[in-house]
Amino acid sequence: MNYAHCTQIDQQICALFGLLREVGILDNTVMMFTSDHGDATGIHGIRAKQDFYEASADVPLILMGTNGDARVQAGASDDRLAWLADVLPTLPNLAGIKFPDTVTGQSFLVAPLRHPYGELGEGELSGRRIRDGWNKLIYWAAGSRTQLFELSEDPDEPIDLSDNCFQARQVEQMQSCLVETLCGPGRDWLTDGRLAGLPNRRYLHGPSRGLGMTRGHQWPVPPANPGGLMKLISKTPGDT
Repeated sequence: MNYAHCTQIDQQICALFGLLREVGILDNTVMMFTSDHGDATGIHGIRAKQDFYEASADVPLILMGTNGDARVQAGASDDRLAWLADVLPTLPNLAGIKFPDTVTGQSFLVAPLRHPYGELGEGELSGRRIRDGWNKLIYWAAGSRTQLFELSEDPDEPIDLSDNCFQARQVEQMQSCLVETLCGPGRDWLTDGRLAGLPNRRYLHGPSRGLGMTRGHQWPVPPANPGGLMKLISKTPGDT
């Protein structure tokens, strides 16, 4: 199925480029190929996108400027950290269009934010992520659980370094940076300015008659089970 998806994307991109060339505007068009998320496809025992591991969070980003634009070099690569919030200021910047001052991202034409920050949910199953170079810290609210990965040496993330005594300073620095970035419900996870999270509970997958909100022909997806796809199980015996 993944090969079929790639083939479909290739065909659609070729059709788009062909049309732009036929109408004579290809050389004057800025193009960007990216995605809103990846798909875990079983990595870490997870499917879909509700996590911060690289299979879900690391997305392609290919940029093509107008013909002759020296700011976007053909065949060049860039290992600076960026996130999707940077897309909005980048495209108008390349097109010579002014964008609002309220935009939170930064154009790729300047250095992107040093600590890209990610949010997942606002309730009991929520988490936050922050990057510092190749280091990625993930924080889960339930049980106040921290994970640290060094992606240059551990790109598939099987090795959690958060309990490694040699990484204690790195964890502390990134947690402090995360605390400064937290907003909204995330501020409720703090006690005396430090991460304390929420009470931990066991979680089991409940029945999924809709196969995890698999799409039919309608979008947005029609209302689903309000209880969600997870069933909360208390640690207290007999309490469900």
